[in-house]
Amino acid sequence: MCQVRVSIVTPIAAFITESGHLQYGLYYHARTHYRGDALMSKLVIITLVVLGVFVGVPAGYKLMVSSLGSLAPTVTVGVDPEQVGRDFTDTFGAAVPAELKGGFVLDTSFLGMYHAKIVTLIPQHANVEDIFEGGNSINFNPGANTIVIASKFRSNQPEEKTRRDIQRMVLGDAEIDGEMAEVFIDAGDRQIAAYESRSKNYGQVNLNYFIFMDAGEIVYVTGPEKGFDHALKTSLARNIAAGHPANELLYTHVEPPSRDPSDPCGFTVLPDRFEIQAVGIRRGSVDLEGVAIDPEVDEASEQTVAVGKTEAPVVLVLMSGKPTAWKLMTTPDAEIAGVIASGRTVQRVIGLADNIPLKEIDPHDRNGCEPFYATEDDGSEFDQFEDRVWQVFAQGVRHMHSKHGGEHFRIGEFTAEPVMRGERELADVIVSASEHLLPGKLGLAQLADQGVLRHAEPSDLSALADGLGDTSTLDLEALRRNTQMAFRMQRAFVVTAKTDLPPGMYGANSAVFLVANDVPDPGGDRGHNTLIYADGRCTGPACP
Repeated sequence: MCQVRVSIVTPIAAFITESGHLQYGLYYHARTHYRGDALMSKLVIITLVVLGVFVGVPAGYKLMVSSLGSLAPTVTVGVDPEQVGRDFTDTFGAAVPAELKGGFVLDTSFLGMYHAKIVTLIPQHANVEDIFEGGNSINFNPGANTIVIASKFRSNQPEEKTRRDIQRMVLGDAEIDGEMAEVFIDAGDRQIAAYESRSKNYGQVNLNYFIFMDAGEIVYVTGPEKGFDHALKTSLARNIAAGHPANELLYTHVEPPSRDPSDPCGFTVLPDRFEIQAVGIRRGSVDLEGVAIDPEVDEASEQTVAVGKTEAPVVLVLMSGKPTAWKLMTTPDAEIAGVIASGRTVQRVIGLADNIPLKEIDPHDRNGCEPFYATEDDGSEFDQFEDRVWQVFAQGVRHMHSKHGGEHFRIGEFTAEPVMRGERELADVIVSASEHLLPGKLGLAQLADQGVLRHAEPSDLSALADGLGDTSTLDLEALRRNTQMAFRMQRAFVVTAKTDLPPGMYGANSAVFLVANDVPDPGGDRGHNTLIYADGRCTGPACP
């Protein structure tokens, strides 16, 4: 069997180019296979087939994996018709119909472990080179032929996730225009549950059928609407049914999703019809100096979002990687059904009318709602976010906003100038320095103002060492080496009175503290700080 073997970063990867074709290996949704959640790649593959009817297999992909070395997964492509036919039977448990022969098979593996297989079948009279093109990718166009693309993925994801993702595809996800029709295909004494759609490719309308099976298999049949070989489809369905007499997904359509009003991440009351629009950023466009929104993070920003008239009442999902005050401005005809503010840090919303439901999800609450977060409209991060949206709201994201023009994001049509509403202002959402110890550098400045801390000099460490005497076992020279950077960057302090340490002092935010004689051990979150005591004790990463 003629094979082309290429090493790639990931076992199966997919992205949509402007022409809508599917390529493997160039970009990858990082979670898809390594976490075992493969169905999103399945759906990317299938929806791209619907859109563009291309499959890409990089044949000249230059290695981007020098750092991975032998850990790089491999892709193997085979084109021998008989072997490809046997691969189809072995993988999908069904005989190849007499009208068909093997087209090509694509295998992916990682460390010798199977991850995915795609097998294509074409009519006996057809030539594989007439349907598939080479180059940097292998593209296909069914033309006058009815062909089969079958895929199987190794996945450990829960069954409910699989069904939810099928629902997303069938009901019309971001990559599919409209819903797919639930149909049955005659399989002798059984009826196979399938999903029918149409797509326009290469100037012709193609008819498409999708068949799902329980163990991560998808069989896709496509051909010209005028001239589609329904007899071939029936033969294939009968062979699949013969090989899988008991397979729930094969014989039953997936139930449509329903919204659970009691879901802690959603809203109890929503209109019968609403749309979801999301805004995702890494940080707000306006820095807020000297204040904190998240009690554990010492930076904050503000981001304005203006909402006008939308086709349906809108549920806004506002997401940021950094603590952000979301400033909402609306026109009189804007209809907001609810607002969720979420991200990797605490988010707050101002300017929202008091009667609109609001959820500000606390990422520090491990027993609460898992945060929503994405900053782009594709990739693994967005896949996870959109799956959460479907799980909570039983529908997808109408639009994902990640870039704005001018000073703010604009959602909907504007018939008037948007304004802030409600009574909540910025002063109401920042952490109060009079009531709380601020995080990080803000807390250090706060304690310095209170006379509890002062910046330390190397001489302070020498004075502490002199007070230890000859009986101390502390390696002072090693301690000086380990802490010299902290002193140089003014990240060393003397604790002069009883205090807690500011929260959020991890990584680059950490510091060195010299605890003066007769001062109680500091309380609070120790973070990644190093504490050196007058009695010779030392705790933290800089200690010898």
